[in-house]
Amino acid sequence: PGTSVAGRLSSELRVAWGGTAGKNSVSLDVSAEGLSFGTPKLKSDVVQTERFHAGAKVSWQADRVEIEKALVECDLGNVTLESTVRLGEKGGFSLGSLLRQRHQLNGRVDLARLARVLPATLHLQRQVQVNSGQVKLSLASRPEQQGMAWDGQLEAASITATAAGRQVAWERPISLLVKAHETAAGPVIDALNCESDFLK
Repeated sequence: PGTSVAGRLSSELRVAWGGTAGKNSVSLDVSAEGLSFGTPKLKSDVVQTERFHAGAKVSWQADRVEIEKALVECDLGNVTLESTVRLGEKGGFSLGSLLRQRHQLNGRVDLARLARVLPATLHLQRQVQVNSGQVKLSLASRPEQQGMAWDGQLEAASITATAAGRQVAWERPISLLVKAHETAAGPVIDALNCESDFLK
């Protein structure tokens, strides 16, 4: 109740069937113009974006499901996902087994646009205006000879804002890098690095 959606939407669905022993696939492409979305969970905010695009190609065969590329992109940023999930693993399908598959997730958020669209949701005071800034996220997991390997990176950069008429800037608010791999004795952290202007 109270949720509203408006805009012009177009979509395309393609299906390829290779039979029980072949490779099957589904491709979906969705585009919207002048999209507007409001819900009570966003308080008084209404998400408005001139362009929105989402797409995915998923294929499967007897022993695996592959997300060849799933993406969502709009004025606020974008996110992409590539993944392979093997079926019939020992112990059955679970969250733990899902984390032991190949995945690649990348995302980017435009903080200035996000702040303009969701000021109430983000609890921004009226005298605060975010002028620029980006947040980038990258997560990856992959099976290797000795076990799983994981990489993660989070970076916020070039954030500028105006607070009560005063200009503030953080060139590198935070940069976090994590690398780890699996051994017979358990996970081992290969690298853990965090840099921030706030820590200097």
